[in-house]
Amino acid sequence: MNLENPGFFGLDYRTNQRHIFLKKFSETKLKDYTALVFTSDFLAVDAINVFLDNGFKVPEDISITGFDHNIFSEQCRPKLTTIGQNVQKKAVLAVDFLTERIQSKQAIKKINLLLDAELIVQNSTARV
Repeated sequence: MNLENPGFFGLDYRTNQRHIFLKKFSETKLKDYTALVFTSDFLAVDAINVFLDNGFKVPEDISITGFDHNIFSEQCRPKLTTIGQNVQKKAVLAVDFLTERIQSKQAIKKINLLLDAELIVQNSTARV
């Protein structure tokens, strides 16, 4: 994880490594941002907890969003602004695609599907 890239950074899957990075980020870079977007509700809520432990308030000091609209977005405080998706539909499409490819015995080709998503505005974001 590199704190030098101002726009994007990856988070380690290992909790301890991720928390070390987020703590350092909160001490050195967080004040440069008004909002952070995470690829999952789990990672967003994890970051909220680290930031709160380091004296930052959400959304007063930093807005946080996630992706999934799963149980994490509803159980954390403040409730997480997130992107909702139809996971069941996504699973059915994936199984159908794999079944079709197995039955046809053709090589798997790249496919792009556009699925509906919904912005779920809750309490982890504020106007700038």
